[in-house]
Amino acid sequence: MRRFSHIPGFLAVALLLLCCGSATRADGIPIDPDMGLEGSGSNLCRGSEGGACTQNSCFFGCIVDLDGTGSGIADIFNDSGFNIASNTITVFNIFDPPLNCLAANPFGYGPPTGGGDGNSCMWSTESLTRGIQGGVTYGIHFFFFTFSPPSSSTPLTSLSFKIASRPGIVATPEPGSLVLLGTGLAVLAAGRKVLKGRRVLGLL
Repeated sequence: MRRFSHIPGFLAVALLLLCCGSATRADGIPIDPDMGLEGSGSNLCRGSEGGACTQNSCFFGCIVDLDGTGSGIADIFNDSGFNIASNTITVFNIFDPPLNCLAANPFGYGPPTGGGDGNSCMWSTESLTRGIQGGVTYGIHFFFFTFSPPSSSTPLTSLSFKIASRPGIVATPEPGSLVLLGTGLAVLAAGRKVLKGRRVLGLL
C-alpha cells in the first residue's frame, strides 16, 4: 500500500497546475491561434476586388476584420458550382505560431493537416458527395491570432488569407448542360422510334 501512497498527492499537484494554466489562458491573450471551418459567420470580409468573399474571389486573396482578441469568422459563398472536396486556407500575415487546425466541421472532411509552425490548414474528403456544397455560405473561423513585438503580444486587427480548393462533383447542373442533356435524350428517343418502325416494316 505504501507503494501507491504518493498517487493522491501527485494528482492534486497536477490538478492545481492544470487549473492555473486554464486561468492564465482565460485571463490573458492566448498564444496559440486556431483555424476551423463551420457555419457562416458575421465579421466583415472583403474579396480580392473589394466585393464579398467567395470561393473564387478568395483564390486571389481576401481580408477579414478581427475583434479585440484577434478572432473573427469570414463568410465565404461557394460560387464554384461544385462541391468542395478539399479546402486549404493559407494566412499571409505574420503571427505567433503554433497554428492549430480545428477538426470539428459539418462538411464531412477528415482530420485536417497543416498548422504547427506553418501558415496553412487543409481539410479534405475522399467522398465525391461530401464537402462544402455549391451555393452554400460557410464560415472560416480564426481564433486568437496575435503578433509579438518585443514588449507584449498584440492581437491582429485583420487577416489576409487565400483559399485553394479541389472540386468534387457538380452540385447544380448549369442551364446549358441541362439543354444539352435534354437534346441528347430527345435524339436518342427519336432514333429508337425509327428503328422500331423499320423492324415492323421488315426493313431491318
